Amino acid sequence: MFDALGSSLRASLRRLTGSGRISAADLEAGLAEIRTSLISADVAMPVVAKLLDRIADRARVSEIVGGLGAGERMLGILHSALTETLGGSGRELDLRERPATILLLGVQGAGKTTTAAKLAYRLSKDGRRPMLVAADPRRPAAAEQLATLAAAIKVPMHREPIGTPVADIGTRAIAAARRLGLDVVIIDSSGRTTLDGELLEELRDLRNATKPRERLLVLDAATGQSALTIAEGFQSVAEPTGLILSKLDGDARGGAALSIAGGAGIPVVYVGTGERSDALERFHPERIANRILDMGDLATLAERVRDAEIGPAAGPDAEVRAKAAEARALRGGMTFDDLLGQLRQMSSLGPIGQVVKMIPGMGGMAEQADATRRGR
Repeated sequence: MFDALGSSLRASLRRLTGSGRISAADLEAGLAEIRTSLISADVAMPVVAKLLDRIADRARVSEIVGGLGAGERMLGILHSALTETLGGSGRELDLRERPATILLLGVQGAGKTTTAAKLAYRLSKDGRRPMLVAADPRRPAAAEQLATLAAAIKVPMHREPIGTPVADIGTRAIAAARRLGLDVVIIDSSGRTTLDGELLEELRDLRNATKPRERLLVLDAATGQSALTIAEGFQSVAEPTGLILSKLDGDARGGAALSIAGGAGIPVVYVGTGERSDALERFHPERIANRILDMGDLATLAERVRDAEIGPAAGPDAEVRAKAAEARALRGGMTFDDLLGQLRQMSSLGPIGQVVKMIPGMGGMAEQADATRRGR
């Protein structure tokens, strides 16, 4: 993700700051090149205009033209402008109620059901006790898919007979969660290929019946700028409190994330980065800006390592085993089982390409390696 956008922006920045000092003509040409890079990455035009205005204003305030150290200062300006465009600062979910209710919204094909399971898995790792709810009264296949995913991550799932009104599904699920002592209810609402009146009426009924504090709209990052139109359609009836960008790993250009985060007016809370149940990351605008500019993302990498070491998949005695393995390695007595354990832990961090790009300065090298491999 962000490969094309990041490499193009970095190339523009290198050409802009290569001479050490920047003239007014250099800055104007550089901004034009950055504009081309953003448009080529499928960033929405209003977002492009807003981002360029921020860069130009800060360049003038910082007196970039004719000054020394223009390269580092221009990098900082571009980073801060990207961070602000992506949302500024991340936000936490409001889960104060017991049970807290999260209503997931989205059109068919956006990845809403798989995202519901990923969110449940992530919350369970954080110590919460979630329940998944199938709230599509017409599509039994959707409920079956959610049941399969819930069983795989060992999370309880609530469903009702086909044809049950969505308001009844929601209220009965919340009552069941209370009886079972669960503290989060994640409702997978109906999905349609279009935002028709029937779907919007269902969502209105479901929202009124369950009164969810969090209404998260799942958008497919690969849909590009059309995702903004979808967000506007849901805004009128459900008033989403946050966005989840699914399939972000499949958006090689990266412009959709920038368009949606910068143009929808709704904060992005999570991003889907793969097919696995743990491939859902908190959205941190500053970290995303770091990745785009090849400045690394050591904070997210550290979180992945921590989860691999002490997460549920590691087992209850993971810390004891890790310390014992470390002691054996220091004595020169590392066993094959120790090596196998380390390899398994590395694989749990995610695809190696994603991991490498979280190390500062390694994003460009990873892209070159990918290009060399494809050229063979």
